[in-house]
Amino acid sequence: MRKLLRLTNTVEKLQLLLLMFLYVCLIKALETFDYISIIFNFLTIYAMKKLFFSLVTILALASFTLSCEKENVETQENATSLTANKWYIFYATWEEWGRASRNCAGWGLCNFESCWTCEIADRPGVHTGKVVYNDETGKGTLSIELDQSEEIQIEAITWELPFTVDKDIVNDNVTVRKGIYKFDSKVGPYGGYLVDVLVN
Repeated sequence: MRKLLRLTNTVEKLQLLLLMFLYVCLIKALETFDYISIIFNFLTIYAMKKLFFSLVTILALASFTLSCEKENVETQENATSLTANKWYIFYATWEEWGRASRNCAGWGLCNFESCWTCEIADRPGVHTGKVVYNDETGKGTLSIELDQSEEIQIEAITWELPFTVDKDIVNDNVTVRKGIYKFDSKVGPYGGYLVDVLVN
């Protein structure tokens, strides 16, 4: 029985010594552990993240604001321009090409009809042009876009022929001005002409 008690006391002393050793090791480890640096680094990273997301938010809001302001300015400028200039569009149609001096033969324009409300798609076989004019001055242009549907147009496209209006063509309240108009490759996909008109 005494031996058992001694053994028990010895085990308890060893456990106590082991605990004290572990406690000392823990204290030493904690003394060498740089808590301040870790906390500082953590706070620095946290602050940088907050700053980064704040900057991103500010830039996004600034970009959105500038975009809205630019759009409003452009809308106002366009509205002002349209109000000031009062540009309008209508169509002109004609059945044949030709020059008045050649009894409507050759390459040019000798007659046309104003087409303010007609549907161009419902008029097959009719040549058409778009008139854009300024309501204040009455001046505008008849845009004639050529295509490859007939030989005379193909020749005009190939050789970039000038387009002749021998004399003023007056129809209703629109006048196509006489002149010799140069081929313009920028009109339509195959080129064409910009002819002066006057809306009375």
